[in-house]
Amino acid sequence: MASQDNYICGTGANDATVGTEAWSNPTNIQADDGTYATVPLTDFNMQSNYIKGSNFSHTVPTGSTILGIKFTFELSRAALAAGTVVIISAKCGKGGTIGGSEKAASEEINTTDTYYTFGGIADLHGLTLSPADVNASNFLAVCSLKVTVTASGNNQCDVCKNTVYYTDIGEIITAVHPPMDQPQAREPAIIVSYFGRPMVELFGRLWPIYSQTRAAKCLQPCFS
Repeated sequence: MASQDNYICGTGANDATVGTEAWSNPTNIQADDGTYATVPLTDFNMQSNYIKGSNFSHTVPTGSTILGIKFTFELSRAALAAGTVVIISAKCGKGGTIGGSEKAASEEINTTDTYYTFGGIADLHGLTLSPADVNASNFLAVCSLKVTVTASGNNQCDVCKNTVYYTDIGEIITAVHPPMDQPQAREPAIIVSYFGRPMVELFGRLWPIYSQTRAAKCLQPCFS
């Protein structure tokens, strides 16, 4: 398995898909440097727009299989009563469209800068993803905050980062396959690209990949 870890977004923006309160200086999330995008939340149930990071400059090779996505926002809130601000929504998306599964669980954010991470090594967020999708400048991650008391103050986002986990062409893996003469066998195998589709080269044949995390499960040979 390969990964491209913690790539910082090249584009930060406010997105009004949800909430009523806009983020100021959203381009400040394009560097992890203590310079912030901010949004004031001052009334009960007031919700921010999305702070959106995109254009992560991933370079996942064509023919690779995307295994998982992990995105991170560094956030902090005004130093008032505990539990005043929560992460109400966190999603990613492709092609410039916010989609996939909701990852937020109303987690309270701290008064000091803290990394909040969503997804992981085997989480595709309910999306079908190709290398072209994650390499594109409009692959994105978003986050929205909500206040749970009658008063808060400025809330901050320092940076948005993204990690892609994938099986690379040429990677040596352990292939699990069901040969005719035994229930199951494990053999070292190499992942190759066949007309842009990842396949496993094993015993001089190409095998389709049924599923894979750190290993691939192969069904039947396609070609001798």
